[in-house]
Amino acid sequence: MGRNLDEAAHWYRIAADRGDPIAQTNLAYLYENGGDGFRDPSEAAKWYMRAAVSRFARAEFNLGILYLQGTGVERSDEEAAHWIGQAADAGCPSAIAALGYLYANGKGVPRDPRKALDLIQKSARKNDANSCARFGSQPPDSVIAERRSRNQGWNTNGDVW
Repeated sequence: MGRNLDEAAHWYRIAADRGDPIAQTNLAYLYENGGDGFRDPSEAAKWYMRAAVSRFARAEFNLGILYLQGTGVERSDEEAAHWIGQAADAGCPSAIAALGYLYANGKGVPRDPRKALDLIQKSARKNDANSCARFGSQPPDSVIAERRSRNQGWNTNGDVW
Protein backbone atom coordinates (compact mmCIF):
# COMPACT_ATOMS: atom_id res chain seq x y z
CA MET A 1 0.00 0.00 0.00
CA GLY A 2 1.29 3.43 -0.87
CA ARG A 3 2.12 6.07 1.70
CA ASN A 4 -1.12 7.98 1.10
CA LEU A 5 -3.26 4.87 1.63
CA ASP A 6 -1.31 3.96 4.77
CA GLU A 7 -1.94 7.42 6.12
CA ALA A 8 -5.62 7.29 5.15
CA ALA A 9 -5.97 3.92 6.88
CA HIS A 10 -4.32 5.36 10.00
CA TRP A 11 -6.77 8.26 10.23
CA TYR A 12 -9.78 6.12 9.30
CA ARG A 13 -8.82 3.68 12.07
CA ILE A 14 -8.70 6.47 14.66
CA ALA A 15 -12.14 7.74 13.67
CA ALA A 16 -13.51 4.20 13.22
CA ASP A 17 -12.39 3.20 16.70
CA ARG A 18 -14.34 6.20 17.99
CA GLY A 19 -17.49 4.86 16.33
CA ASP A 20 -17.70 7.01 13.19
CA PRO A 21 -19.70 4.90 10.67
CA ILE A 22 -18.30 6.76 7.65
CA ALA A 23 -14.74 6.07 8.77
CA GLN A 24 -15.68 2.46 9.58
CA THR A 25 -17.09 2.04 6.07
CA ASN A 26 -14.06 3.66 4.43
CA LEU A 27 -11.69 1.48 6.46
CA ALA A 28 -13.73 -1.59 5.50
CA TYR A 29 -13.49 -0.56 1.85
CA LEU A 30 -9.70 -0.39 2.15
CA TYR A 31 -9.63 -3.89 3.64
CA GLU A 32 -12.01 -5.15 0.97
CA ASN A 33 -10.17 -3.67 -2.01
CA GLY A 34 -6.70 -2.78 -0.80
CA GLY A 35 -3.54 -4.21 -2.24
CA ASP A 36 0.04 -4.75 -1.12
CA GLY A 37 -0.89 -7.04 1.75
CA PHE A 38 -3.62 -4.76 3.09
CA ARG A 39 -6.50 -6.78 1.63
CA ASP A 40 -8.35 -8.68 4.37
CA PRO A 41 -11.96 -9.58 3.53
CA SER A 42 -12.84 -10.76 7.05
CA GLU A 43 -11.54 -7.48 8.49
CA ALA A 44 -13.62 -5.65 5.86
CA ALA A 45 -16.72 -7.55 6.96
CA LYS A 46 -16.01 -6.71 10.61
CA TRP A 47 -15.82 -2.96 9.92
CA TYR A 48 -18.84 -2.97 7.59
CA MET A 49 -20.79 -4.73 10.34
CA ARG A 50 -19.81 -2.09 12.90
CA ALA A 51 -21.05 0.65 10.60
CA ALA A 52 -24.13 -1.31 9.51
CA VAL A 53 -25.41 -1.73 13.06
CA SER A 54 -25.36 2.09 13.19
CA ARG A 55 -27.78 1.96 10.22
CA PHE A 56 -25.27 3.46 7.79
CA ALA A 57 -26.82 2.48 4.44
CA ARG A 58 -23.62 2.21 2.37
CA ALA A 59 -22.15 -0.19 4.96
CA GLU A 60 -25.37 -2.20 5.08
CA PHE A 61 -25.31 -2.56 1.31
CA ASN A 62 -21.62 -3.49 1.13
CA LEU A 63 -22.01 -6.00 3.96
CA GLY A 64 -24.96 -7.54 2.14
CA ILE A 65 -22.85 -7.94 -1.00
CA LEU A 66 -20.12 -9.66 1.04
CA TYR A 67 -22.72 -12.13 2.33
CA LEU A 68 -24.06 -12.65 -1.17
CA GLN A 69 -20.57 -13.45 -2.46
CA GLY A 70 -19.28 -15.23 0.64
CA THR A 71 -16.35 -12.82 0.85
CA GLY A 72 -14.91 -12.54 4.36
CA VAL A 73 -18.07 -14.11 5.80
CA GLU A 74 -19.91 -17.37 5.35
CA ARG A 75 -22.08 -17.06 2.24
CA SER A 76 -25.72 -16.49 3.18
CA ASP A 77 -28.46 -15.31 0.86
CA GLU A 78 -30.68 -14.64 3.87
CA GLU A 79 -28.10 -12.37 5.56
CA ALA A 80 -27.46 -10.69 2.20
CA ALA A 81 -31.19 -10.02 1.79
CA HIS A 82 -31.41 -8.68 5.36
CA TRP A 83 -28.57 -6.15 5.02
CA ILE A 84 -29.36 -5.17 1.43
CA GLY A 85 -33.01 -4.76 2.45
CA GLN A 86 -31.99 -2.46 5.32
CA ALA A 87 -29.99 -0.30 2.92
CA ALA A 88 -32.83 -0.30 0.39
CA ASP A 89 -35.26 0.81 3.12
CA ALA A 90 -32.89 3.72 3.79
CA GLY A 91 -33.18 4.71 0.12
CA CYS A 92 -29.79 3.53 -1.20
CA PRO A 93 -30.37 3.19 -4.98
CA SER A 94 -27.76 0.45 -5.45
CA ALA A 95 -29.35 -1.53 -2.63
CA ILE A 96 -32.80 -1.08 -4.14
CA ALA A 97 -31.53 -2.52 -7.44
CA ALA A 98 -29.70 -5.34 -5.64
CA LEU A 99 -32.85 -6.19 -3.68
CA GLY A 100 -34.66 -6.37 -7.01
CA TYR A 101 -32.04 -8.86 -8.20
CA LEU A 102 -32.59 -10.94 -5.05
CA TYR A 103 -36.36 -11.00 -5.59
CA ALA A 104 -35.92 -11.81 -9.27
CA ASN A 105 -33.79 -14.82 -8.43
CA GLY A 106 -35.31 -15.91 -5.12
CA LYS A 107 -32.05 -15.41 -3.22
CA GLY A 108 -32.75 -14.99 0.48
CA VAL A 109 -36.31 -13.87 -0.27
CA PRO A 110 -39.22 -15.55 -2.05
CA ARG A 111 -38.97 -15.26 -5.85
CA ASP A 112 -41.24 -12.41 -6.90
CA PRO A 113 -40.69 -11.06 -10.44
CA ARG A 114 -43.29 -8.27 -9.99
CA LYS A 115 -41.61 -6.98 -6.83
CA ALA A 116 -38.23 -7.31 -8.54
CA LEU A 117 -39.39 -5.15 -11.44
CA ASP A 118 -40.92 -2.58 -9.07
CA LEU A 119 -37.63 -2.30 -7.17
CA ILE A 120 -35.54 -1.95 -10.33
CA GLN A 121 -37.87 0.74 -11.62
CA LYS A 122 -37.69 2.52 -8.26
CA SER A 123 -33.90 2.41 -8.45
CA ALA A 124 -33.92 3.75 -11.99
CA ARG A 125 -36.25 6.60 -10.97
CA LYS A 126 -33.53 7.58 -8.52
CA ASN A 127 -31.29 7.94 -11.60
CA ASP A 128 -29.18 4.97 -10.58
CA ALA A 129 -28.91 3.68 -14.12
CA ASN A 130 -25.51 2.10 -13.45
CA SER A 131 -26.88 -0.15 -10.74
CA CYS A 132 -29.70 -1.11 -13.07
CA ALA A 133 -27.18 -2.13 -15.71
CA ARG A 134 -25.21 -4.07 -13.14
CA PHE A 135 -28.21 -6.22 -12.34
CA GLY A 136 -29.29 -6.68 -15.93
CA SER A 137 -32.42 -4.57 -16.11
CA GLN A 138 -33.62 -1.87 -18.43
CA PRO A 139 -34.43 1.52 -16.88
CA PRO A 140 -37.47 3.59 -17.76
CA ASP A 141 -37.40 5.53 -21.04
CA SER A 142 -36.90 8.81 -19.17
CA VAL A 143 -33.60 7.58 -17.71
CA ILE A 144 -32.43 6.29 -21.09
CA ALA A 145 -33.29 9.62 -22.73
CA GLU A 146 -31.47 11.54 -19.98
CA ARG A 147 -28.33 9.38 -20.36
CA ARG A 148 -28.41 9.79 -24.15
CA SER A 149 -28.70 13.56 -23.76
CA ARG A 150 -25.46 13.44 -21.73
CA ASN A 151 -23.94 11.17 -24.40
CA GLN A 152 -23.67 8.22 -22.01
CA GLY A 153 -24.42 4.91 -23.62
CA TRP A 154 -26.55 2.22 -22.09
CA ASN A 155 -24.95 -1.16 -21.71
CA THR A 156 -27.04 -4.14 -20.63
CA ASN A 157 -25.80 -7.69 -20.39
CA GLY A 158 -28.87 -9.15 -22.06
CA ASP A 159 -30.29 -10.77 -18.94
CA VAL A 160 -34.05 -11.01 -18.81
CA TRP A 161 -35.89 -11.00 -15.55
